[in-house]
Amino acid sequence: MQLETLRLFCDAADTQSFTDAARLHHCTPAHASQSFHAVEDEFNMPLAVPGLRHVFLNPAGHVCYEHCRQMVGLEDALVDKLNKIRAGSGSLEIAACPCIRLYRLPPLLHKFQQAFPGITVRVRHTSHDGVHQAVLDNRVDAGLVPYPRHEPGLAVKVIREVPLVLATHPEHPFAALPLVTVRQLKNLSIIVWSRVPWLALLTGVRPNERHFYEPRHEFDDVESARQAVMAGLGVAVLPASLVRDEVAQRRLAAVPFENGRHIVPVAVLHRKRRKLPPALQQFLQFLQQPEPGVSIV
Repeated sequence: MQLETLRLFCDAADTQSFTDAARLHHCTPAHASQSFHAVEDEFNMPLAVPGLRHVFLNPAGHVCYEHCRQMVGLEDALVDKLNKIRAGSGSLEIAACPCIRLYRLPPLLHKFQQAFPGITVRVRHTSHDGVHQAVLDNRVDAGLVPYPRHEPGLAVKVIREVPLVLATHPEHPFAALPLVTVRQLKNLSIIVWSRVPWLALLTGVRPNERHFYEPRHEFDDVESARQAVMAGLGVAVLPASLVRDEVAQRRLAAVPFENGRHIVPVAVLHRKRRKLPPALQQFLQFLQQPEPGVSIV
């Protein structure tokens, strides 16, 4: 009997569902059911309570589950020990959306590869949705995105919470303010970067007043949003780190929001239930350091 069959059996027991087990393994519920019944056939006895929509193990099933989980664990331990021999070497495939891939990831990777010269990192540039799908399809080892989606089969670890600021032209009246609130944006010419969930920022605004905050311009890429602000077309709510250079060069001003309420969650994604190779473990640990040297969004 193959270990993958045992993994499916254990995951069906853990989730009490062939559908949920199938999502974890990216197969059909029918295949998950067949794998469960293959274990029953191997031992020539039923291992679940019959006639129920969910998978509930009977006493024999619990015994089988404990030993199957041990066998799967032994394989994981073996792979882990062999991988530790290769620790500090290997290769990684990372997917990242443009705001991370183009602006902040290169200096981060430079620092990572200085620390781990034996690890080769290749980065794929794709859309926000494309990063999620590449990880789910097992085409990359991990993905980096702001505002991650939580999906079955996907492990999501938020590694940064980057504050949002109001980006303005340096001569805009708001540029001199120490703090700003969303309500102060009423009737302003607002520029929106599509990755920032604009409606979520308006939770404190009455529904009958939201038309006063209707965006004037919306862009899919952050560079266009920044250029529009620098051209004086309006103000924009953007991650602080994505306007840092322009603020230092006095091409933009950045005003913090009151109480630091608005943030961008930045996350690393990888497949659930996957035994992470050492190179990926090193990369994840590096990303989760309090300050690896540069912000990634």
